Formats: sequence, C-alpha cells, structure tokens
Amino acid sequence: MKGTEEASEKMFHIVTSSKDEVLCRDFKDYTTLENYICFAAYRNGNTLLAYAVMSNHIHIAIVSTEPTSFIRTLQLSYAMYFNRRYERRGTVCGKHIYCKEVRGYPQQKTVISYILRNPMHHGICETPWQYPHSSISAYFRKSLSVNEPFTMDCGTAEPDGSGHKDILLRCGTSRVSFPADKTGRVLLGKFINANRVEHIFRTARNFIHCTNRWNTEDWEKEQKRQFPEGEVFSLGNVEPKGITPLDTMRAYERASFQPHISDLEICRHIDRNILPRLDLTSYTKLNNRQKQDIVQELQQTYHIGSEQAYRCLGGSQISGHLSSPHTQ
Repeated sequence: MKGTEEASEKMFHIVTSSKDEVLCRDFKDYTTLENYICFAAYRNGNTLLAYAVMSNHIHIAIVSTEPTSFIRTLQLSYAMYFNRRYERRGTVCGKHIYCKEVRGYPQQKTVISYILRNPMHHGICETPWQYPHSSISAYFRKSLSVNEPFTMDCGTAEPDGSGHKDILLRCGTSRVSFPADKTGRVLLGKFINANRVEHIFRTARNFIHCTNRWNTEDWEKEQKRQFPEGEVFSLGNVEPKGITPLDTMRAYERASFQPHISDLEICRHIDRNILPRLDLTSYTKLNNRQKQDIVQELQQTYHIGSEQAYRCLGGSQISGHLSSPHTQ
C-alpha cells in the first residue's frame, strides 16, 4: 500500500448501498465486506483512510487518482461472495454510487468524522467506539491504549484460535492471501493509513472530540475559512439524500432515541429459525406469499415496520416497501 500522496491523487468519499435488501445478514458478511474494502484498495493501489459498514450501505474514504476501479472491484468481489453464499444472481450494491472529492483538512476532518460516526447517526450505538464494523480502532492506538485483539497483529495463530491467520480473498482470477485475526477480519494495521488520518486530526484529544461532538455550524465555518466559495460538507449533504431524514440523524446524535431491533437480529431469526422451518436454504428461495406471511410474523414478534421486514427478506416484487431508512 502507498503511504504518500502523489500530485494527481485526491481524497474521495464513497457511499454505496443495496437497492432493496441488506448487504450483510450476519457477522461473516460484515467481516467479508470489510475485507473486500481492504482488498479493493490493495488491488487498485489506493490509500484507504476510513470506512464504516452498515447493514445496507457503506461509507469509505480513500485517496486515489481514479476511484472508479476501486468501486468496481469492491462491487464485483463482494457480489461474487454474496451470490455464492445466498444462491442469488445479479448485483448486490446499487448502480448509483455517491462519490465526491474532499479537499483540504477541514473537509477531510469533517468527512472522516462523519464516516466513523455513521453508526451513531443511524441509532445503532451511543458512541462510534461501540461499533465493531468500522475502522475507528485503527487510529491513535498508543495514545488511546487500544488493545482489542481483533485489530492487533498478534503473531502466529495458536491451536486455540488466538493470534492471526491468513485469509484468502478472491475476485475473478485474482486471489490474494492477507493476515487476519481469529474472527477472520484482515488486520487493519496492514491496510488503514492511520498515520495520514492522525495527521488530519493532529492529536488523539481532537480525534475524540470530533468523533463525539454534535454537528453544528462550527463544522461549516471551519470549511468556509479555507474554501470561502467551495462546497461545504454538512450533516444534510454528506451522503445521498433519502438515506435517513436529517431530523432523525440529529436526534440519534443527541442520543434521544430508544434501542431498536437491528437488521442483523431480524436476518438471524429469518435464516436460523424461519428458513429451516420452511425447509429452504436461502431467503432468495422465498416466494411473495411466503414473504407476506413472514412479514406479519416479524411484525407481531418484533414490532418492526414492514420496510425493515421486507428489506431483510430481499424486498418484494409486489410491495411498495422498498424505500426505507438505512439501519444496521
């Protein structure tokens, strides 16, 4: 991986999401998607700065001369895995990709902070440090005394499963082996350019402040000072419109929310309990009638909305329940 920026390189904020279903149904899916983000950066010679993987959308910050190849590699490699595992065909991520250049330290600090805070903005956790499927544990490790074994290079794997092992990732005819922890996630220290991110935030104290403070006009003022006429990244435009209402994100940011049932929990119930009962091997084998019955069951059991239920069932050809907030 490259560690320095060439003259033609730029930082980009990328958001890709599924059309009408979740991208990740269990922990293995989350881990695999994280791994393929690192794989795509490695294969295309990009510098990976930060990411956050949600149940049906992803935020990524990379430095690249041309991000299209990175996006194409990520979409193809994960689609091959997901389709093979769930006996499906076609694309997994949607065709419409949000990809914007990020200029200058104030914008870079704002966007990276937003990416790492994304789980909090969707009501998944009270602080971004609680979320396991982002790169937040890769920065200021010594200053913050970060010791999680899943992010450390622990040496050769022991018989009891501790330490790291190699994991094989593939895309088409390309196969690459990377060091991974005992959960199967590649070692972040090998792929995240933590030094570059730390340079943007300067100190661990400022990093903690930025990953926890509310989104106020101060964020915009800092960007305007450097680019008076340039675009400002704010909570309202830092990702594609329609993902989650602004008021909802602000409420979650201020912790004025109640814990809710996650997509992960719903998918786990479907895959482990409902599908075996129906003698089916994948949610992709469900017909529309079965989906309708399952939606009613999920609503009665978990008191969730039909949008979330259909999302975890892969959508429905006869329903209008396919446009919904993105959750974990």
